[in-house]
Amino acid sequence: GCCGITGDCGFMMAYQIFARDHAEVPVFMSPMVMGSAILSALDKNLKVMIITADEMALKDQKKVLKEIGCIDLTEPRYIIVGCEEFRGMEKLATKGEIGEMATVLQGVLSTVGRMVKEEWPTMGVHVGAILLECAHLLPCSELLRKETGLPVYDAISCCEIFASSR
Repeated sequence: GCCGITGDCGFMMAYQIFARDHAEVPVFMSPMVMGSAILSALDKNLKVMIITADEMALKDQKKVLKEIGCIDLTEPRYIIVGCEEFRGMEKLATKGEIGEMATVLQGVLSTVGRMVKEEWPTMGVHVGAILLECAHLLPCSELLRKETGLPVYDAISCCEIFASSR
């Protein structure tokens, strides 16, 4: 049978409460439901990098996400990065378009690697985990784990957690 109901985008969290209240199985509409658990598992000096399709649109969802109880985006240990930062994904938020996957992979890996390993540590910012809100980034998960050495959470790992508990 069905072990849960899921979605693959943080913006589906607007439906979390409705779906949860009408389902007889766990509902996890987005990997964002893992936000608080990830943060609480890390050293207090480490941050969680949340990569989203549209940084401003996700910030607009902060009230809903907090009310649901999954994540409080006002917590300073969350760093939100929009896909507009990555080569090949500049038009995702505005037009729903992404470039060739090879370009996207290279853009994501080089930008995130540079931020996490070079730029942010010089400013005293240390990332302990990455949370991919954007389903378009699923092909990047394993490569990001290898590039950064950090745990990377996404829609797949969210489903694995819930499915393995049944």
